[in-house]
Amino acid sequence: MIHFFGDAVHKVFAVQTTAALSQEDINKLTWLFGNRSKINVASLDAFFYWAACSDDYAMEHKCN
Repeated sequence: MIHFFGDAVHKVFAVQTTAALSQEDINKLTWLFGNRSKINVASLDAFFYWAACSDDYAMEHKCN
């Protein structure tokens, strides 16, 4: 599963997980991404910059 956080127009953070996120995990990720809330969409049509972190992957999307 890929979960998106942020603002779909300006900056999006994506988190890949193997299971659904608990509300506690969503709250922690919201805090981690500067209080950017979860975007409830199945996919985003955009260009992504990839960053790897151990076994987890994070994507940061920046619009100019």
